[in-house]
Amino acid sequence: MLYKHSWSFLLSFGLILTAALLVTGAAGPKTNTAGEIPPVPDPIPDNAVIFFEDINYGGHWFMYYNDRDNNDLRAIYVETDPKVNWNDRISSLKVGKNVCVTFWQDIKYVGNKGSYAATGTSLMSVSSLVGPGWNDKISSLKIRLRDNCAKS
Repeated sequence: MLYKHSWSFLLSFGLILTAALLVTGAAGPKTNTAGEIPPVPDPIPDNAVIFFEDINYGGHWFMYYNDRDNNDLRAIYVETDPKVNWNDRISSLKVGKNVCVTFWQDIKYVGNKGSYAATGTSLMSVSSLVGPGWNDKISSLKIRLRDNCAKS
């Protein structure tokens, strides 16, 4: 009987943790207990942006939902190495169909600024930030609904 209740407790805890992540709009850098990177959600939520450490949507990733801001990506760490943060690490991204992402080269929304917005009918995929000059240069960001992209 204890075995049955233990699984019930773990399932409940997992559901509570998942709900907490959804409420806060956070879904941090992803790895599983074996240190492997799990698959990216498919389909990508309409109100989310997924950021990847490598071009062509490779490597570790993290996801932010609409109305989520981060003025300093040094505060988010790659889960498999707590000494490595996401500042100047993003190389590709996928933007859900109902949102846009605005990003800055420096922390606290300072420096050069760029943005990507989906069409409203399909997601936007940016397989490489090398060409646009943003590879490994993003330090702060804001996620907004597509029609309300962050102005500052």
